[in-house]
Amino acid sequence: MTNHKVVGVLGGMGPYATLLFYENILNLTDADKDWDHVHLVIDNNTKIPSRTRALLFGEKSPYDGMLESCEKLENYPVDIIVIPCNSAQNWIPDLQKKIKTPIMSIVNVTAEALFNKFNCTNVAVLGGYVTYEKELYKETIERFGAKHIKISSDLQKRTMKIIEKVKLFEQDNNLKLQKDFKDLIKDIATKEDIDALILGCTEFSFFKEIKLAVPFVDSSTEYARFVADFANSKRAVQ
Repeated sequence: MTNHKVVGVLGGMGPYATLLFYENILNLTDADKDWDHVHLVIDNNTKIPSRTRALLFGEKSPYDGMLESCEKLENYPVDIIVIPCNSAQNWIPDLQKKIKTPIMSIVNVTAEALFNKFNCTNVAVLGGYVTYEKELYKETIERFGAKHIKISSDLQKRTMKIIEKVKLFEQDNNLKLQKDFKDLIKDIATKEDIDALILGCTEFSFFKEIKLAVPFVDSSTEYARFVADFANSKRAVQ
C-alpha cells in the first residue's frame, strides 16, 4: 500500500459539491489498485447551517456544526482536514484555534495554483455570497502581486442563481445550464477588466471541462489535487 496519510473531509456544504470533490480526488490520484487511493474520512454534514443565511440574515452560525464535525475528524484521527466549501473559509481561523489538526485553506491552495499556471494581474473570483461579500480571496491574490476584481452586483446575482441550480442538481437541462454559465463568464470578461478567473465555489466544478472566455482554475479540482499529492507525500501542509 502506498498511501499512509489519512485525510478528513468536512463535507455537506453542499452535498453535490462534496461528491464532485471526491470524484476529483479519485481522478487526480495516481492509482493502479483500490489501495492506491487516498484514505479519506468524509463527514457529509448537511445539517450545518447556511453560511450565506448566517451572514445575510443573521441566522444561526455554521461555526458550532463545523467545529463538531472537525472534532470528530480529529478524533478519528486524521492527519489533515479539508473543507470543500469556499464560503466556509470565513470560519476557518476561529476553528483552527480549537482544532489542533491542520485545516487546509482552499483559498490558499487555489490561488497558488492559479499563479503557478498563469501570468495574470487582474483576477476575478466567481463564488457565493460569503466569498463575494467577504472578499475571501482578496488578501491572498494581492499577496501574489495581482489585483482582486470584485464583479458587479448584477453579475453576482446571476452567479448565485447558477449556484442554486447546481446545488439542486438540476441537470435535466444540462445544455442550458452550461450555456448560462458560459454566457455569464463571457459577460464578466467583457464588462470587467480581468485576465484570469477563479471558480471559487465548489459547485462550479460541474463546469470545469467547459471552455471559457478567460483562463481559469477550479477550486475543487485544485483542492483535490492538493489532497492527492499530500496523501502521497508530494505536498506538505502550508
